[in-house]
Amino acid sequence: MSDHPNPAPAVPAADADRRRHTARVHAVAHDIGLDPKSDAYRAWMKRRTGATSCRDLSAAALADLADSLKATLPQWQLVSSQIRELGYVGFEDERFRTIVKRVTKEDDARLLNRIQLGRLAAVLSKSCASARRKRAAGAIPDPDTAPTPPDAPK
Repeated sequence: MSDHPNPAPAVPAADADRRRHTARVHAVAHDIGLDPKSDAYRAWMKRRTGATSCRDLSAAALADLADSLKATLPQWQLVSSQIRELGYVGFEDERFRTIVKRVTKEDDARLLNRIQLGRLAAVLSKSCASARRKRAAGAIPDPDTAPTPPDAPK
């Protein structure tokens, strides 16, 4: 017997999964500027799934839709190569985190969906192109060919 006077009823796993997938779909819709109660959202859903609401999708179709909105490995690889090209230490580099916050309004890059990561990759691509132009003009050294400082460990 539970010590709590009014224990919460157990939620079946299928219902919890359905709510989680619906929340992901709604979050992505919000990120691209769609209100889940709007006609534009219903049109977006209709184009993607043939249904106008998450409620109308089977559990499998809803899970597939939610998974399709997750960022892909090639997107992560692209962003990873871009931050290396920019000379950032990694995903925890404060300069990178600042860009993520400005572009996506998220504090943690690991929480980005496919659309947000695409926007971030586009911004980083422009930054990389700008850095390449500056390196070509001699304004900044190439991080791969920069001389090692004399006091750096070997």
